[in-house]
Amino acid sequence: MKQTALGATAILISVACGESLSPDEIPDIDGVWTVTESIESITNSCRFLGTVDIHQDGEHFSGQFSRTSQCSYGDIPGAAATGSASIAIGRVGRETVDYRIGDCDYRGVLASGERPRQMTGSLICTTIHGSGQLSSASGIWQADRVSD
Repeated sequence: MKQTALGATAILISVACGESLSPDEIPDIDGVWTVTESIESITNSCRFLGTVDIHQDGEHFSGQFSRTSQCSYGDIPGAAATGSASIAIGRVGRETVDYRIGDCDYRGVLASGERPRQMTGSLICTTIHGSGQLSSASGIWQADRVSD
């Protein structure tokens, strides 16, 4: 069992670190995208709709989200809220994209092409509360390029 865990860790590190790509191998994701997200936890579910403006520098990117959320807590709907969030460090690979917003890690797949028109993926959020209690949520997301 220990060997399997070490092997899995090595694979995750290899995938996360990846290898450097030549400039012509890096897909262009720079620009404005519309984004939808759906997140579920044991106590609530949320839907997000908004835009992200991505600024790409080679394999790395940052971005600013502007979005509206609608959450429900069991059968009780919550009020809609508007807010913003930042991608401080993101990475794009030949066919993949990874980034973090707050307590959430996003992983996705790019549509084919040098300038993909769509990204889709999953996310997982993990929060450690002041009491030391850990909570998590997971979901899916999709981004569509607004224009070329």
